[in-house]
Amino acid sequence: MLLSSLYNKPIIDNYSAQHLGTINQIHINNQKIDYFLTSRNVKIKVSNICKINDAIMYKAEDRYYPDFKFYSIANQLITDEKGKIYGNLIDLMITKTFEVRKIMSDTKNLCNVDIISISQDSLVFKRKPKAKKSVIIQPAPTADPNIITTISNYGFLIGRIIQKNIMANGNIILPSGKKITKQDIDIAQKYGKIIDITIYSKFYNIENL
Repeated sequence: MLLSSLYNKPIIDNYSAQHLGTINQIHINNQKIDYFLTSRNVKIKVSNICKINDAIMYKAEDRYYPDFKFYSIANQLITDEKGKIYGNLIDLMITKTFEVRKIMSDTKNLCNVDIISISQDSLVFKRKPKAKKSVIIQPAPTADPNIITTISNYGFLIGRIIQKNIMANGNIILPSGKKITKQDIDIAQKYGKIIDITIYSKFYNIENL
């Protein structure tokens, strides 16, 4: 970072939103910059500089609150707490309960923010954290009893009579009229025909004589 790049940046007090001027003089102690004096004759300790961006954000050692006096909308410089500049204040949109809903600048509108401090010079804000989306767990669908569900145990098929030739690759793998055995179930599983023998089979009874 070049020192010269800091000269024209506004220095903003993060606590009070006071514009402290720009760098005017530099004090160097033992090859290290100790403090700056600003164009408004404010001493800026470099140890209290918290962020450098479009603006230099500064936190004074003695924190005080300006009580948010009733400053007029006076084209204040808008920065976030990280020193990024968002133009100048045009207006504030408020709710019926007088909560600030939106900061309106000459470059963009800023929503979902909290104002940290405001003065006749500047307005400093921070972003509100985004609310975490709640995950809605959908209940598992109820099984339709009319739908044939593939199950792991096909023992219930043993003893049924096949009512139709079961074909695979153009060949009969299980002929019509055959009584189903465990080996037949294995063959049907091998060729993916379990559903076929379930549909096209029934228990042996007097109607099959």
